[in-house]
Amino acid sequence: MIGQRELLQGFSERKVKGGKLVRVRLIHDGETIRSVRITGDFLLHPEETLVDIEMGLFGIPLDKGRDFFLEVVNGIAAERNAQFIGFSAEDIADLLEEALI
Repeated sequence: MIGQRELLQGFSERKVKGGKLVRVRLIHDGETIRSVRITGDFLLHPEETLVDIEMGLFGIPLDKGRDFFLEVVNGIAAERNAQFIGFSAEDIADLLEEALI
């Protein structure tokens, strides 16, 4: 296993200010995010933006932290002219950070 890192999982969920449930599951190797899955009873328009956000978080160093996660999520949402309905980019960034604890 030379050169391979153990993969670790993180999970966080909460009812956010708008009353929607948001869950974040992630896998990381101790240094970078390897995958993210964001689920819940919220709406994001266009829907495909959610997959773009999940893919956009791949490979981000864990030490970048909440503000950088927020910058990535907001950047992708702005590129897609996306609307968060019942939750926010800040909620995703907060849950990502919590999932890493």
